[in-house]
Amino acid sequence: MEDILLNHKLYFAFPEGFHRMEGEELAKLRFMEAGPGGCFKDTEKHLIVTTAWKEIAGLAAMFLKAKDVASGMEAQIRKAMQPYGVRMGEAVKRDVGGKPAYGFRYGYEAEDIAMQGESLVLKEGKAYYYLHFYARAEGAAEAAGVLDAILASARWV
Repeated sequence: MEDILLNHKLYFAFPEGFHRMEGEELAKLRFMEAGPGGCFKDTEKHLIVTTAWKEIAGLAAMFLKAKDVASGMEAQIRKAMQPYGVRMGEAVKRDVGGKPAYGFRYGYEAEDIAMQGESLVLKEGKAYYYLHFYARAEGAAEAAGVLDAILASARWV
C-alpha cells in the first residue's frame, strides 16, 4: 500500500494497485498546482491522483478561503484543458480528514478516450492542500468508490 504525508500534517493512504509515479512516468504529467506532493497511479484501473500543498504568507493567508482558491483553480483548469474539450461539471464539497474541501468535477478527452476529473482544495492554517483525481469515464462508478476510499483515509497528524 502506498501513502503520503503532506506538509508533515495531512496523511492519505492509497488502495492496493497504486504506485508512486517517478522518473519518465512522472515527467509526462503537467501539475495543476506547484508545491511538494506526490503522484500516484493505478495502471490497471486507469486512475491517477496528484497531491500537493503550498503555504501562503501574509494577509492572503488570513483572507483567502479554500472556496475562493477552488474557483481560481477551476478557471486555470478550464483554460489549460481547452484543447481537450473540457466540460466543466458541478461544484463539490467533500470532507477530508474532518475539514471541508471545495472543488469541482469535469470531463475531457485524452487521446480519444473520455476522461473525468475531480479537483479539490482545502485550507489548514496558512497551508492549502490540493488533490486532483483523473479516471476513464467508462469506469466512473468504480473510480468514485476509489476516490471515496482515499478521502476516507485522510487524517491529520
